[in-house]
Amino acid sequence: MIEKKVADALGDVRMLQPLEFIRDAEAIELAWHIRDGLLGIVGGMRPQGANLIIEDVCFPPAQTCECYP
Repeated sequence: MIEKKVADALGDVRMLQPLEFIRDAEAIELAWHIRDGLLGIVGGMRPQGANLIIEDVCFPPAQTCECYP
């Protein structure tokens, strides 16, 4: 099962919250809607002339401020 493979792969990773898989179609749709909305918010907050990475990336939240010197 994919959930077990992912959990095993992330076994040594310190998570902010326990790993959770969502199967409810309405919750999944809401999550994608929020993700898409955040792109516009984050894009609008970036400094003029800065690039916006639209690919999904992952990094520790504590390092978020390091992106903008």
